[in-house]
Amino acid sequence: MLGRNIAIGILIGGATSVAFGQNGTSSIISNFNGTSIAAGNTIWFNSVLKLSGSYSSPVTVYLRNASVSFGSTTVDIPDADITFLPTGTTGTISFGANKWTETVSNPLSGNKFLSGAGYVVPSGGISGGQNPVTWSAQFLLESDVDLQWQWAAAVYTSFSTDLGSLDVKPVDANSVTPWMNSDHAGTPESFKSSVIGGARGGGGSNFTGSYSGTASVHAGPVPEPLSFVALTLGIAPLVRRKRAKRNCC
Repeated sequence: MLGRNIAIGILIGGATSVAFGQNGTSSIISNFNGTSIAAGNTIWFNSVLKLSGSYSSPVTVYLRNASVSFGSTTVDIPDADITFLPTGTTGTISFGANKWTETVSNPLSGNKFLSGAGYVVPSGGISGGQNPVTWSAQFLLESDVDLQWQWAAAVYTSFSTDLGSLDVKPVDANSVTPWMNSDHAGTPESFKSSVIGGARGGGGSNFTGSYSGTASVHAGPVPEPLSFVALTLGIAPLVRRKRAKRNCC
């Protein structure tokens, strides 16, 4: 019922014109490694996804209401709109109005960046071995596709609160300019020299941290909006009676 209630708000409230096939919350529970994190350093929480399914035109994945929680801390993660193209070698990314916007070609090898945020460690630091660490997010999907996603976290001694200045690599592939290297999707290219061990990373060339387990999300064919709302509200019989009256006279 959670996914359907959200869909009603979207369809009736006019927040967007997209009719979603399925939506709901997906969570992945993992942990930090044993390295403590000093105050003033930044944890770069980042996530990636892969898309599968049959489609011949662009498909957009919408990430909403994402957060990471550990202990008494909750870190809000920006929204994201990721448009997958069925062909080509495109990989573009931008950040504005607290949202990541990407256009990527699905045939490109490897993962695609999903979303990310920096968390400045407060006074007292964070002890190693935090467990559980949970990333939860609402996915809104508009076509008959499946996605798999994971998250990671790395620590940086120097970072920026302006996420648009991080120069985040949008794809794993090394064939998209200007990111023609072997770095993982989600690497903040402008701050690579500041990465150290901690969270889920070991420093060195591990710029995103190690990935969590994988969660899957599926969207079926998009339902007819009026019927979808009617069924969710429990008024489908009333809608059918009204349609019958219009058809019989």
